[in-house]
Amino acid sequence: MNNLSLRELPLEILAFHIFQFLDDLWLFANVRKVCHDWNDIIIGKQLNIISTTEHHSDTVVVEPHLGFIKKLDGVDLKQRSSRFLAFYKCCQQGYFKNIRELCMGGLNDEHLKDDKSDFFCFFPELTILDLSCKPTLFNNHVSTYGREALLKAQLKHLTYLNLNHCYLSWDTAARIFQVLGHTLKYLHLRQTQLSSRNYTPLMKKPLLEHVQELDVSGNKMNYELLFSAVGQSLTSLDLSSNSNINHAIEIIANSNPEKWTNLRILKLQNVHFNYETLALLKKTTNLMNLTRLDLRGNFTSQREAKELCGVQSSLVNLVEIEHDCGVFQLGQ
Repeated sequence: MNNLSLRELPLEILAFHIFQFLDDLWLFANVRKVCHDWNDIIIGKQLNIISTTEHHSDTVVVEPHLGFIKKLDGVDLKQRSSRFLAFYKCCQQGYFKNIRELCMGGLNDEHLKDDKSDFFCFFPELTILDLSCKPTLFNNHVSTYGREALLKAQLKHLTYLNLNHCYLSWDTAARIFQVLGHTLKYLHLRQTQLSSRNYTPLMKKPLLEHVQELDVSGNKMNYELLFSAVGQSLTSLDLSSNSNINHAIEIIANSNPEKWTNLRILKLQNVHFNYETLALLKKTTNLMNLTRLDLRGNFTSQREAKELCGVQSSLVNLVEIEHDCGVFQLGQ
């Protein structure tokens, strides 16, 4: 206590801080299992714990304060309600109210039932939210409760949302985009199981008109639905590992050219790129502002790659094409 005697501390204040310390110890002991780097946070190796002071006569009481933390990375709830509860209680006490970035895996939709629907409300300053999980596991289920929790929070500063490998229906996606779409600039939906079987009229308008980077790779996309939702802010589009890519290019070619004015990067990895695809790319003028085309996973030889990469006749601003044999610099 800064070399002051404990006897000088009023009994009520001493008891209060002892119980508060024990309560914090319990929380930290549980939450430490959640965050990979929690030990470093506790002992202050990476983050200097800022302390608030209260003066009682000549006595100084030092309390831990974690509200200064701006980023939490590596939080893994592993589908366990006990881990979520410990993390929830820390959030409830305001430890992370100022964080800007949250990277959290293993969230179970059921955890957000009933009185836990205010979970995302604890992060009003959040700009980056990463709920992605490992491929094929789909252990982040963002369904009814997760959707309502996100909608309830109304994260007004959120610009980056990563839901890669989360199970997500079009209806759930549309509701989320309807509320968050006006701020989102970076949206990652890789392998979210969005497919043409799911349909919602909410997507029949540009809910993602401000999104600049969109990753919808690994889905059986309804391209009409998707392209009706994006706006002309789009600069990067990832359609890798999607089926019927020729149909997607046809839709782009026949849509309003203003929508694709700012598109610079198009990723078409593992889409069975063939001569028909090449012909469609050569024919369309809506992609003339592309500077980079990613075609990895489509070719077996460098000769085939160079032959199929001959699209510069229509894509006049194309600078490079990336394929399995390297990067093909146009004009060289």
